[in-house]
Amino acid sequence: MRNYVRKTERVKAPSDVIDRAVAMVLDDGESCSSVAILFDIPRRSLTRYVEKKKKSSLEEQNMPNSVSPTHHGYSSVRQVFNKEDETVLADTFTVQQIFTLDCPQLMLESWLI
Repeated sequence: MRNYVRKTERVKAPSDVIDRAVAMVLDDGESCSSVAILFDIPRRSLTRYVEKKKKSSLEEQNMPNSVSPTHHGYSSVRQVFNKEDETVLADTFTVQQIFTLDCPQLMLESWLI
């Protein structure tokens, strides 16, 4: 295959359209087939988005502080800390920086590089 030409497009529907379609399927009880035709989204892709939304809502019920992915497409969201943990970590680093600037002789050896 010397000059490959891709025959399909990836994620041609915007994420807000996908969100509205998923909401119609889950909230209004419409079928995936009819909503896929209405929004011009492949039926299997819409089914996959609906399954992801159901799975993430179940995980949120079990672990309310977890971060749920809201990105559609081929790359996924990879967030290590939730917002609360991130602020605690940032405050800790700020305190360590202030402490080492004020009292360098009391700095722990583990902080040295």
